[in-house]
Amino acid sequence: MRLRKVNEVNELKKQFNVVKGVHTSNLEGIHEEYSIVEHKKFYQININVSAENIDNVFRDLCTKVRTPGFLLLEHGTNAKIEEQIRKSDTDPFHKDVFYLDGLDIKYFLALYNQYKDLLVNDGEINYGFGSHIGTDEVYVGPYKIFTIFTNEIDKYIDILSKYNIPKVDKLKTVCNNFSEESPGSRITIKINGIDIYEMVEQLSKEGLYLGERRED
Repeated sequence: MRLRKVNEVNELKKQFNVVKGVHTSNLEGIHEEYSIVEHKKFYQININVSAENIDNVFRDLCTKVRTPGFLLLEHGTNAKIEEQIRKSDTDPFHKDVFYLDGLDIKYFLALYNQYKDLLVNDGEINYGFGSHIGTDEVYVGPYKIFTIFTNEIDKYIDILSKYNIPKVDKLKTVCNNFSEESPGSRITIKINGIDIYEMVEQLSKEGLYLGERRED
């Protein structure tokens, strides 16, 4: 009986969880894992991170980014603006990309700490920390799938090993399980009385600016 309870606890620990602002009904085959894609001049590391570990893993990965660096935030373009720039229902939607430049890791983490619960749990916000020097960026995209772009791969693998996240040849993400019968969805939420749009407005006072508007 005792062994059975221990096994049940271990199974619970292995369960993959999504954040509050993300919904998916099919998590079959989804685990904390990573894969590496080698490009001509840089590596791309794709990572599944369970909801309860996103904050710590992101924080530790960002300490390896070369500084000075920049904060990156992305969210869907305002509906009123979309009405003006989309000419037909078949035209793509857009996203607004914001940057805050010239950050050392201490200042970046101070900003991140103010909004970490919202960044981690909101379904619509994408965020990251990248370097002004070469290719070196940690990015948390749609459905909180991590992507690292770098030409210095070992420092990030060391962090993933610290969290016992194993390497696989091909990563299966929640998006691979989406279908008409089992779709995924992302929603905006409020934490501590603010949403991501109010967060962006607050950060604009720190120097955050709209860098580009591009197709989503």
